[in-house]
Amino acid sequence: MTTVFLSYSRSDNPHVDIVHSALASAGITVWRDTSSIQPGDSLPAKIALGMRDSDYFLLFMSTSSLNSRWVQLELNIALAEELKRQRKFLIPILLSPCDLPPNNPGQSVR
Repeated sequence: MTTVFLSYSRSDNPHVDIVHSALASAGITVWRDTSSIQPGDSLPAKIALGMRDSDYFLLFMSTSSLNSRWVQLELNIALAEELKRQRKFLIPILLSPCDLPPNNPGQSVR
């Protein structure tokens, strides 16, 4: 069964909810912080484990998400995971026009 990891900013919840519901309805297992992390869990450890166990990493791109420290942490882990797997892992979902992450200065997505 396919599992996807959702990386997003809380301000993008309405869009993420729609995608989450559609994926779950299609029988895809979804890793999302709100349902996969319990009080007292180590956030970095649970995030790393969730990514390791996922087939794909969906990055919901918006100005809010790309300015989020947690999303940046998740993106860095996902990029390393993609290199390790030697196949496509990171799937960006553009929610609004925004600048690309800081490692691509001067580029933007419109």
